[in-house]
Amino acid sequence: LNISAVYLFIGNGAKLQYASMSKVKTVLAPTIDHLNCKHGAGRWLAVYGRDTWVEDKPDLGACMHWVKQEYNPPMVAVQGWVECDKFVDYVYKYEEAKDVEGRTMYGGVKEGALVGGTKVYLGEQFRGLLTGIVNIDARGRVGTQELEFARQVGVEILQVEPAEPRNEY
Repeated sequence: LNISAVYLFIGNGAKLQYASMSKVKTVLAPTIDHLNCKHGAGRWLAVYGRDTWVEDKPDLGACMHWVKQEYNPPMVAVQGWVECDKFVDYVYKYEEAKDVEGRTMYGGVKEGALVGGTKVYLGEQFRGLLTGIVNIDARGRVGTQELEFARQVGVEILQVEPAEPRNEY
């Protein structure tokens, strides 16, 4: 890969989703255009904690599907399982971790420690490669934890907003 930058995309997952993908596209496009101008089209890597793309359930997976269709950056999904969406170029599969109740921890910060995909893409080693975060108005538990951690360790965050959630907790 001939890339000059790495951006982690954070957004709403399957619970909150987005109220309007057309609105998300409208507010996200200028940020993607900025990345293309700054680094060159196809010269920056898009990374995300994989949310599956389901057309009628617009979440981060739908955003990444649109980014791939419209701008075609190289894309990496960080996930704890094998199956992946066809638009993803590369998969980084991490070892699945469970909490004390036996539930899979997909990401976030638990008792001060990074867990799941967050442990990979905001871990110390990966942060050495990370240029910044594209925050698509993340409002869920994991996304807000990731953003708080990123602020604490000084990762640049590009805000993409407003992108209202479809649902509430």
